[in-house]
Order: sequence, then structure tokens, then C-alpha cells
Amino acid sequence: MSKVLAIDMGTSSISAAIAEKGEHGRFFVHSVFRYSYDALKDDATRAALKNLDRVFFESSKLHPFADGVLINFSSPFCLDKTISGEFLRPNREIEISEHEYHEMIEILKNKIKSKLQDISLSREVFDYDLLDTKVDGYSVENFLGHKGETIEIKANFLVVSPFLKKNLEELKDKFFPGSYLKS
Repeated sequence: MSKVLAIDMGTSSISAAIAEKGEHGRFFVHSVFRYSYDALKDDATRAALKNLDRVFFESSKLHPFADGVLINFSSPFCLDKTISGEFLRPNREIEISEHEYHEMIEILKNKIKSKLQDISLSREVFDYDLLDTKVDGYSVENFLGHKGETIEIKANFLVVSPFLKKNLEELKDKFFPGSYLKS
């Protein structure tokens, strides 16, 4: 069984639930939290971060271990950016490796960062979802282990402010060390 802290960071409140996945794949909700704040006030960012801290603190007090932290952001806390890339491989006879995959994702992340810098927006990639992957023009669900000359990747990247990303990582490490953090 796995236990997660699920957080929804909205424009007027932060809601969260601690849920545990049971034997048959269904989730049982243990606790629910909701902390409101006024997004129109000057100190809205500070209030949102204070409430985020409260969510982590209260959750860890009641449930000291979680396998992961899942978070959903409302605008203006995040931006979704979809980007595609085509990569030409030097040797089509070698299977695509995990290392090669991570290098391609880093290239796409840097492409996103560059585009955001062009419009003077400081953001960090928080998470991403692969939308489409192809090897030599053929769609594949997972291209690891395939052989081919060209790899095409289309991914949606979730980007947030560096301050928010750092704050979330620190809270996760402080209250739920060893757990994952995803959107």
C-alpha cells in the first residue's frame, strides 16, 4: 500500500488530503485540510506559503510517513508549456538507454528555460508529462530499448517560480524525507 499527500494550491486556498491506496487500487482518505487566504491582498504569496507549511506540518503530525507528495497548481502559480524535439542519434543500432532519455529531457528543459528567459520570466521546471514519443516516425509508448536513428519527443512541462519550487522541495524533505514530489 502507498500513502500520498495530495495538495491543491489554488488562488484562494490550499487544500490537501492524506490518502492511502488499498489492496484493490482504491484510495482511502485519512485526513483533509483546507486553509484559505485572500489572493488579492499584498501579502498573498506569504500567506499561501504559510498555509503550505501548515499543510505539511499538520499532515506529518497525523501521518508521519508518505510515499509521495502530489501537487496541483492553479494559475498564476504555474505555467504549462508544451514543447517538441527531434533528436538524431549517431548509431541507430544501439538501444536507446535511460541515460540518453534523460539527456534529451534536459535539452527540452533548457529549451523551455531559454524561451522563458527571452520574455524575462524566471521559472523552473517542476515536472513534465510525455505526450508523444516516436522512434523513426513510429509512435511508441516507451522508447527505451528500441533502436533507431531519430527520436521525437513531445512533452508538457509544468514550470513554477524558483522560490516556490525550492520551498516545496524543502518542505517535502523536512516533513516527508525520501518521498517523491510530483504534479
